[in-house]
Amino acid sequence: MRREQKHPKSKHRVEIPDDLAAFLRDVHELIETGDDSATIESDDLLQCETAYGGLIETDGNEYGFTYFPEKGVRHKWELELDVHDIANISEGSQTTLTLWGCQSDDCRCMFSDPDELCFYCDYIEDDHFGNFSIRDALPRLTAQGIEGITDQSSRDDVISILGLPDEAGGGVKGFAGFNFPWIKYHRDTCQIHFGFSKSGGRVKTVNFLPRDWKPAVY
Repeated sequence: MRREQKHPKSKHRVEIPDDLAAFLRDVHELIETGDDSATIESDDLLQCETAYGGLIETDGNEYGFTYFPEKGVRHKWELELDVHDIANISEGSQTTLTLWGCQSDDCRCMFSDPDELCFYCDYIEDDHFGNFSIRDALPRLTAQGIEGITDQSSRDDVISILGLPDEAGGGVKGFAGFNFPWIKYHRDTCQIHFGFSKSGGRVKTVNFLPRDWKPAVY
């Protein structure tokens, strides 16, 4: 599982490439004419060969864009520009951007926001987190100071060792099929989610999650 490990970014003043400037001139024209692609909240209604983006928030004046400076190369620029920036770039009075870049020579991604997280540089693979079979989870449980749980342990056995869980669920049929029983503990170092067989018998899986992990909300 990947976890966040943020690195500082360096400040750069960069010339606006010709293809990006041309794209923003087109965007400016769409904004001025009230075209739907420029007035509806989206992240990709405005597109060209090397960039895409859209209005960040309905009735707002800020736009988000992803720009690819080179073909076939992974690095990109994540830009936030308001209508005034776009107009100035369109008319040629603004020819540079202040961006914040990753310090790794292998990355070269750049961002308008210095606090933006880079997919490549600001996350690392952490073998301590992830969903494991009970056999693979046993040494990780031991590393957490948890002894006594085995591949034969039941839900009641886990609770007798760790106490009442902080969360519990499953054991019912849902839209996607049967939801297997589970319990979860919030510890100082991580969250530990135990999944059980359909009958609530033996523990089958153990999912180690970052301490501050929260389920996605759609």
